Amino acid sequence: MLDISSMPWSEFSIKDVRVMYISDSLSKRRTFRDTGVLRYEIELTTHEMKDRIGRGVKAKLSKAHNQVMTFIHPRRGFTQGTEPLSKIQVVSALKGSDSVTLTSIESWQLLAGDYIQMPNSTKMYEVSEDTSLIAGDQVVELTGQIITEALSGNIACNNVAFYLVSDGIIESSEDASEDQDIQITLTLVENL
Repeated sequence: MLDISSMPWSEFSIKDVRVMYISDSLSKRRTFRDTGVLRYEIELTTHEMKDRIGRGVKAKLSKAHNQVMTFIHPRRGFTQGTEPLSKIQVVSALKGSDSVTLTSIESWQLLAGDYIQMPNSTKMYEVSEDTSLIAGDQVVELTGQIITEALSGNIACNNVAFYLVSDGIIESSEDASEDQDIQITLTLVENL
């Protein structure tokens, strides 16, 4: 497993990719059925690097094309809310549900846009609504459905890592200049 967090990334974009069945009728009415499956697609772009350094980065990424890669975003990998020292634990997280019940003996809060991970999963879940700043049980609404029933244990809401696999394409572009600076773009999808 390759940790790509410390590579020289300068741009980050994320897409929510949902599996949905959509049809348009002759009367132009659109119907859709959401399967509940959601995974993230991430595109990372490096800053311009000298040729020697850029070629080395590209080689590491190429070698890891069929491995799981981890990435902790320097801001999105950390809660905007409050994580207690005693940690936040799962009370109930049922497969197919779009909410989870969490608890802590100290005051805690998650904010919309925070990412969390259940104790027995590498899947990322995005919080869709702010919770209150209180101690005890709270229901946390998520943007997608839970794909595996969570075991009891602590959730991760800080240092949350995306577990990703390459889509097989690593793009490198070079300036037509004397120094031949290289910029690399990598597209990855969440490893479910």
